[in-house]
Amino acid sequence: MNECKHTPHTRPPTLGRLSVAITTTLKWLQNSASRTTIFFIAIVLLAVATFGSSSLGRGNVSASGSLYSWNPNVHCVPDLVTIRDVLGPAYPHQNLNGSRYQVNSTSGGIPLERSLSPPCTITNMTGQVVSPFVQINGVSLYGYAVKTTDCSAWYSKQNGGQRYPGNQTYCTDGGQIITLGTTSGYLRIEVDRDWLGKGYCGPNVPSCDNATLFQEQSNGTISIDVQGFVFWEGPWHWELHPFTAWKLSSSPPPPPPSPPDFSLGASPNSLTFVIGSSGTSTITLTSISGLAGTASLSASVSSSDLILIWPTASVSPSSVTLTANGTATSTLSISTSLLTTPGTYTVTVSATVGSITHSTSVLVKVVIV
Repeated sequence: MNECKHTPHTRPPTLGRLSVAITTTLKWLQNSASRTTIFFIAIVLLAVATFGSSSLGRGNVSASGSLYSWNPNVHCVPDLVTIRDVLGPAYPHQNLNGSRYQVNSTSGGIPLERSLSPPCTITNMTGQVVSPFVQINGVSLYGYAVKTTDCSAWYSKQNGGQRYPGNQTYCTDGGQIITLGTTSGYLRIEVDRDWLGKGYCGPNVPSCDNATLFQEQSNGTISIDVQGFVFWEGPWHWELHPFTAWKLSSSPPPPPPSPPDFSLGASPNSLTFVIGSSGTSTITLTSISGLAGTASLSASVSSSDLILIWPTASVSPSSVTLTANGTATSTLSISTSLLTTPGTYTVTVSATVGSITHSTSVLVKVVIV
């Protein structure tokens, strides 16, 4: 068994330079500023030294930094961590207790490992809110293979339990990653069969191509960066399950995904009917880049003609639920009476999800015969 050596903590060079800067600055201030000013600036400099050195020591990038999901089907912001961070004080061994991702006495990480929409945050054992979606750089992959004991033609119950598209059968792929330059302290990764069945991973998702990943196994000669959701597979080990993306460390990440949005369309987008009759059009909202929420819809009628009696327009339902990367529909109904003025009208349907609003138009011609 490899001996786990303890490396003494040393003050980062940057902190040493900050200490020198503080001392020099204070000496200068003694000759040019009041004691109140000296005290205030000293506090500021000490705060910079303390928090700045802490950040440098960890080497992590905050959620507000440049990190983003490489998989277009994941809309959480990853936390940059190491395998040691995930395993916690038990490193290089596997233990639930003490890890920042421990949720209670029996579980850790996300609640359900096969989830197609895992939570972006969890509350750990100490009450701290952390991101279970992580990015780990500079690791090597070994023991990666098809998990023949985890194959199915059906989604798991948590994801609906229906058949996979095309009645296909999918198997989970799994392996281990280890930090380059080390010989112990592994983290299990699993490309889940439900993610393959849903099309969230596989050959059509370059950032999560499970077939190409087979070629990147090594004994430490190939460095890869990975992303995934932390999960405790009790009582055995920590995993990235679902595993969501990977790239060679020497390659740039894929471009950032477009911001969440939705599109709005009408079918048909033109109607012609005689006075006294009515017509309908189907309004379809389509989620883009994972936008989800409740959409509020409304309709209005306008015309450049001289109108005495207007047709009426309404949408039903006027509120629909849009799921991430899904669609929702509503029906636009346009009615006229025998007194409606013949002419050309534009019916505008507006939909709002959160702070985003889009509109689409239907051209309506009302004729006498």
